[in-house]
Amino acid sequence: MSSDSSGPIPVPWNVRQIMYAALTVIAVVLLFTGMYRFYMVVFLFFLLLPENRF
Repeated sequence: MSSDSSGPIPVPWNVRQIMYAALTVIAVVLLFTGMYRFYMVVFLFFLLLPENRF
């Protein structure tokens, strides 16, 4: 039996990948925060669309 680990070799991230990952997380958080905050406005917007009238 060998004592070395057989797991994947970690690859270091460069600055561009870290920047894109951080911006993606910030965008998702802002999107969900906006949806939580303005859910009633969005709901009314979809109710007032002409295609959804019965």
